[in-house]
Amino acid sequence: MPDSINSVLFRQSSPRVAILLADGYSTKDLDIILDLLIENGAKPIIVSSNAGLIKSEEGEVLRADRTISLVRPQDFDAIFIPAGDGAALKLANDSLAIDFIGDAFMHHRVVGASGSGASVVCKSQIGRMPVFDDMHKDKTICGNGLAISANGTAYDVAMDFIYAIADRIGIYQAEYTA
Repeated sequence: MPDSINSVLFRQSSPRVAILLADGYSTKDLDIILDLLIENGAKPIIVSSNAGLIKSEEGEVLRADRTISLVRPQDFDAIFIPAGDGAALKLANDSLAIDFIGDAFMHHRVVGASGSGASVVCKSQIGRMPVFDDMHKDKTICGNGLAISANGTAYDVAMDFIYAIADRIGIYQAEYTA
């Protein structure tokens, strides 16, 4: 896989990507995924259980674009859960978020997560798949609409996630392979 794509991957379409956040998310991880999605022509949308402002673990604040109770997984091509211990704990205990992740995957949406965000995916019905049995042992899952790593770098997971979206919507091209 190349270090960067150097051109807009999503030229013909602009996939909508739900970025699932709660208080305590990692600004660093969020910035990496947002930059790569925008650079490649995707449209990230911040989705949260909180109506209004969401605070990162570093103290930065941003406003959610949508609340999870007012959207459906079918409204998006993919969802991503960035790292952040506080956010992971809140999302893992939020039944709407857990159902949203499972429903997204069941509706053939790409699901991605980095760092502690991977533990949130493990709580959903996706986490019952055998591939998740040793998720917390430095395992990375990439394929079949998943791009998840508990210990991989945010950049690597984000790149895998972008390629998974391209593959799922049928625009993955051989010129982008390593």
